[in-house]
Amino acid sequence: MLVLNIDRHKQIIERLHERGVSLGMISRTLKKSKSHVTATCQGRTKSALVENEIARQLDCEPSDLWPERYQTTREGRS
Repeated sequence: MLVLNIDRHKQIIERLHERGVSLGMISRTLKKSKSHVTATCQGRTKSALVENEIARQLDCEPSDLWPERYQTTREGRS
């Protein structure tokens, strides 16, 4: 289930800005729309490509930013 999390979105944006990076820059790098990148960051949609690039820019793993997206169930599926 996707979870909209505006507070986390704001924190990610702040961390990116501290590094001189914006979601617009990420969208241009990935050749994806800014709205797609924003929706992924907010939790409205999933995109491994976007999640990986945001995490790369922050020197962390996507699971550090969106742990609920990477939790595994008892059956071993994510």
